[in-house]
Amino acid sequence: MVRKKVHMTPQQYQSALTTLGLTTEQAARWLGIGRSTAFRYAVDGAPGPVARALGMAVACVGVNRLGRSGLDHADGDYVRHSDLTAALGLGE
Repeated sequence: MVRKKVHMTPQQYQSALTTLGLTTEQAARWLGIGRSTAFRYAVDGAPGPVARALGMAVACVGVNRLGRSGLDHADGDYVRHSDLTAALGLGE
């Protein structure tokens, strides 16, 4: 089997899931991959498209945290956890 270049280490992958409050099973569902693939990413790392998707979701959480800490954005908006959860298709 040929290994694809890894763009997210196993530690980065796990950290992203933790930041997003996702289990590996939830991440698999959101990413549209099999459960075993999601668990493999936790061991071997994740490819570029997965790294980008998780990175964008983590960035949304970061914006959410900034907004809730009282730091203002130009437009005054920030991403609510419930919005991110809905966007991820995970419900509340």
